[in-house]
Amino acid sequence: MIKSCLILALMFQCALGACWLGWVEFKGVCYSFNPDYLPWLSAQASCQLYGARLIQVDSQEKQEWLEKTLKETNLNNVWIGGTCRLHQSTWFWVPSYRPIKNYTNWLAGQPGNPSAEQCIQVYSGYQYKWNDLSCLTALQYVCEKIGTTKVQS
Repeated sequence: MIKSCLILALMFQCALGACWLGWVEFKGVCYSFNPDYLPWLSAQASCQLYGARLIQVDSQEKQEWLEKTLKETNLNNVWIGGTCRLHQSTWFWVPSYRPIKNYTNWLAGQPGNPSAEQCIQVYSGYQYKWNDLSCLTALQYVCEKIGTTKVQS
């Protein structure tokens, strides 16, 4: 019974076009800032449970918003959706498989070791620049739910 009520509540909220409780809206897309520590693949799978993906930071505006929101939520070291796991030295967003080329925010000298470090972190200690890191490292993460989910005006 409780499970049915929860599903109905989520469906009603989605029908209204609002972000789920605990998610944050930016430019009509909903984001979840997750304090749990998971390896990159597990973080991606966790996002997929909500019909979301790891965030794709594809503009300076989104990067600045992400940095501001990470500071507000006290998350200092997070996974984003970039990887070169399938093709070394070719970075792309998952699950869209769009190449990462129009906008990047790499720390100087990065990516540095794509044979061993194949996933992208954003770390406050690097002024929120991107760094390649082993995908097996457990970090916090940010999910992005695209589509029709929007916050009501």
